[in-house]
Amino acid sequence: MNRKQRRESQKSRKAAAKKSAAGPSLAGLLEDAGRCFDQGRFAEALEFCRRAVDTDPGSFAAQANLGNVLVKLGRADEAADAYVKALAIEPDSVPVLSNLAILKAETAGYDEAMTLYRQILTIDPGDAEAYHDLALIKKFEAGDPDIQAMEALRATPSLGAEKRMYLDFALTKAFEEIGEFERAFTSAAAANRVKRQSLDYDVARDEALTERIIETFDETFLLGAEAANLADETPVFIIGMPRSGTTLVEQIIASHSAAAGAGEVNHLRDVIMGFGGGGVGVQRLSPTGRGFPEGASDLGAKDFRRLGKAYADRLTAAAPGARRITDKMPRNFFFVGLIRLVLPGARIVHCRRHPVATCLSCYQIHFPDGQEFTYDLVELGRYYGLYARLMDHWRQVAPARFLDLRYEDLVAEPEAQIRRLLEFLDLPWESACLEFHKSGRQVRTASAHQIRRPLYKTAVERWRNYEAHLGPLIEALGPLAGT
Repeated sequence: MNRKQRRESQKSRKAAAKKSAAGPSLAGLLEDAGRCFDQGRFAEALEFCRRAVDTDPGSFAAQANLGNVLVKLGRADEAADAYVKALAIEPDSVPVLSNLAILKAETAGYDEAMTLYRQILTIDPGDAEAYHDLALIKKFEAGDPDIQAMEALRATPSLGAEKRMYLDFALTKAFEEIGEFERAFTSAAAANRVKRQSLDYDVARDEALTERIIETFDETFLLGAEAANLADETPVFIIGMPRSGTTLVEQIIASHSAAAGAGEVNHLRDVIMGFGGGGVGVQRLSPTGRGFPEGASDLGAKDFRRLGKAYADRLTAAAPGARRITDKMPRNFFFVGLIRLVLPGARIVHCRRHPVATCLSCYQIHFPDGQEFTYDLVELGRYYGLYARLMDHWRQVAPARFLDLRYEDLVAEPEAQIRRLLEFLDLPWESACLEFHKSGRQVRTASAHQIRRPLYKTAVERWRNYEAHLGPLIEALGPLAGT
């Protein structure tokens, strides 16, 4: 479900359940677990998986899917134990080996992760995705045999487009680290072309949504609306573009003894849209039946309270005793106006980074889910433009409990900026926040391996190595390119 199992999760679960020969009861439990998993109801999925394991402890499917659910719940040690038990039953299961390797990498167990990826490549030397995931956690040097192996595999005539894409993203990182920037950009462009062809995305839809949000959440509406009477100050929303420092900022906050990091969760979207049992939804509460954003103007304080409480209940369940819990879903910047009404006590940290640097960083990596706008330079520039337009709007109409934090400032003067951040969150200074890279907490984003290092300045001007190729992006950004 993290990796290869994600693609055909329901099919593979049912097939694996039948393979276990443990009867329909086991198959039914796993099917119920899968349905809850797909709907984001992980606590319920865990209960079904526990019952499946109790029914047949020797079931590969039960142990493997128990591990998948525990990963989603952030219970890394228990998840690893379940994966190990699954591998004791089927030692050559590439999906489980991959999921365990990803988990080890997310919890800073890089040596163990490397060993697992090598094991996968021994089983299947043509596993392009394993090379890609391996590339994320290793440092390349000139003459690296892994570069040669990836280039040789990529040259295989029968290799499919998706495998070439994974190899090209991996080679992008490898070539950059050995200073071959022309080859790095060529690989990135090839990978992005393949990925973009597989997507049904139109940036004009997001631009139109932005205009509708601005029109709905104007100053008149926000000043006149009666916000929810919720005093909960636990939630901290970390918003911005992907690759702007959101993972870094969450890691800093989560290193504080009074705080916890929930990661990139869809709780707010699910509550607002009424998805997967996440809440009642704007459309259901609106007397006109309108959804987000227009339907928000139909709601009153009681409705806002229901939405806010539904969100807070989901967020705090993962860390009941924390004073502050971060939600670092970057695209929550679409919902800032509604956050002000449903959770008036919440704080919002907006992470900013140089626009060209941000967009290039997005362009150079593969996102397992979402972020469809990142695979074309012009679309990246247009999306950044709508994001910047919306953030300017929020600064004007919803400035309370809102902090702008620039990545470049954080790198240049880390202690001063971290003190400023903690003061904004009303948390006392703790030196552990300055040593965030020593934390072993599970981090499930594309930046997981980077926040295991102390702050470094090399990424600030890295985009200039590719400036000659970034004309379409810079033109799409317009005046923003120089900010």
